[in-house]
Amino acid sequence: MLSNGRTFLRAAAMCCVAFAPACSLLVSVDELSSPGTSTEGGPTVDGASTDGPSADGPGADGGTLPGDGGGPSDGPVADASWPPIGCGVAQNDPSLLAYFAFDDGAGGTLKDCSGRGHAGTIAGTPVWTTGKYGGALSFNGTDTCVDLGAGTDLRLGTFTLTAWANVTTYVPGGLGGHIVSKSTGNPNAIGWRFSTIASNEFETKLAVNGGSPFSVASPAGEPTATWVHVAFVLVPTQRADIYVGGARVANGVSPPAIYEEVAASMRLGCNAGTKDYYKGALDELRIYTRALSDAELAALAK
Repeated sequence: MLSNGRTFLRAAAMCCVAFAPACSLLVSVDELSSPGTSTEGGPTVDGASTDGPSADGPGADGGTLPGDGGGPSDGPVADASWPPIGCGVAQNDPSLLAYFAFDDGAGGTLKDCSGRGHAGTIAGTPVWTTGKYGGALSFNGTDTCVDLGAGTDLRLGTFTLTAWANVTTYVPGGLGGHIVSKSTGNPNAIGWRFSTIASNEFETKLAVNGGSPFSVASPAGEPTATWVHVAFVLVPTQRADIYVGGARVANGVSPPAIYEEVAASMRLGCNAGTKDYYKGALDELRIYTRALSDAELAALAK
């Protein structure tokens, strides 16, 4: 009966002649059942809501919510529990390509908590230690490295890399310490890297076919011996941004698409050729195949 508001109102009007006291009550019930704006902030019959984005739609300002696998998102994160932390916890984000919680504590294999099958083979002399959340892996700057393989899905276009880093030395040797790399060495030739460099900076370099590499770096003076959240967002031809502590600190304009080194494996803590070992600890390292929003990166940095 309540689904047909006009029929009900006509019936209510006829009743009002004989039952005037009940008339206002009947009309009030019909009004509460009508499509329109909800008075409690929840979805109404027609899907409208007064308290923000709907569960399956974009954010109020046009961005997408975490977990929809969409493109750049400017909307707020879904709730205060995002992102889920730890292996065995459902991530519910199809754009999450790899997630390393570093809670293994022992052994020669680093578990991929995303469920996408990118477990890493640990080489050298790793030291399991206390991380920002749970455990972490300490890289000694001389031989510790994790090989993730060269799967075709690791050939990235638009992506976001995030991690908690506790840097011991920004330049343990050579060109700096490679936190994540898909290159056989100097990316001036081919490949890409995200690394620590001189003056206590975080830097990304992207090789350019037939030209000088594209690079972007954070300001000098990043801390040592403390946990810092770092992130890199690449949208080819649009932007290449570095975030520290959840805030954007460097912006590269019009970056190229990655000049891919197909055969090179992706590695944590070194590269596949000249090594350039990272010295420090890593925790909660994630790779997404989309550009996370500023709000999402701020949530990851908490």
